[in-house]
Amino acid sequence: MSKGLKRKSTPAVVRDLPNDWRQMRVVVSVPMEDLEKGQRSIKEFHGELGKTYNLRDAYERAHALNDPYLSPHGFFRRLAHGNNRHAREFLEEFGPLNLSAGRRVLLGDHVGVSLEQFWHAHARFCLVVELWENLDDRTRLCATLLEAYRHRDDISELEPLPIGTGLAPPPSSEPQPYRFPWDRKKQQSEEWLRQASLTDLRECSLDLIKRELDLHIRNRRIVWQRIGNGRKEGWRPVLWVESLSSAMWEFWGWDTTGVSWRRCPHCQRLFYPKRRDQSYCTPRQQALASKREYARWLRARQKREKKVQKRESTKNRKEPQR
Repeated sequence: MSKGLKRKSTPAVVRDLPNDWRQMRVVVSVPMEDLEKGQRSIKEFHGELGKTYNLRDAYERAHALNDPYLSPHGFFRRLAHGNNRHAREFLEEFGPLNLSAGRRVLLGDHVGVSLEQFWHAHARFCLVVELWENLDDRTRLCATLLEAYRHRDDISELEPLPIGTGLAPPPSSEPQPYRFPWDRKKQQSEEWLRQASLTDLRECSLDLIKRELDLHIRNRRIVWQRIGNGRKEGWRPVLWVESLSSAMWEFWGWDTTGVSWRRCPHCQRLFYPKRRDQSYCTPRQQALASKREYARWLRARQKREKKVQKRESTKNRKEPQR
């Protein structure tokens, strides 16, 4: 059976407002080296809204080219936290995290972006994504859960609802505060993490991830989008993109259901694998890794054979001659 990953083809889409977003032309009055240092004196970026692009097109293009950085959620994951030069690059490529529906159609409209809010949103997104990335690594999963617990107030400070807040089933949607399992059992966090099985750690992480995904699309609504190729017209239901932030959570959620990105062990770059057994971002690195793995296996086998020969030689010397 082929190990290739198949993606379903989609009909042509007529662009319309539900999926459109705006880039931003940032006006910076400080030296570039100050942006790289992430100086605290820089509180906001100001600029004008630039050209319109289609968010869903960017997401589908990222998958088609196996490059998560072509989609806003992958680029956002890549940013070095607190590096304002990276923040500027993101804003100019993908635009502000939040815009009203009216401002999305006004070319050249002035906009300001709070860097404090930007980096709080970044910290929260990356922390939740790390839970998913570390699901099979007990040590890293414990460290990420502990970080989420210790910094839960900091990363939620500028957000409408704290991390992990659950929403009651419709129509009430009442927020339900999240309690970590060690708080429910009245234990210390380190004690619970030390005693918990990997299954328990995974369940805790998956529950927190699910709550965050629900929380960040709570204001989304479904609208009908026109599709067609000129001869056959039709409609399909889509989620209205009310913010770039919620779109990034949606795209990452979709990634977890299918082709989720991986991190190349060689260069640490994120990539979408073409095959289920692909661990490196390029065929060359994959081939080199296979050669290294074979060389390690060969050395291990030769070492075992030498041990066996040495043991047999020692045994023969000890046996009395008849």
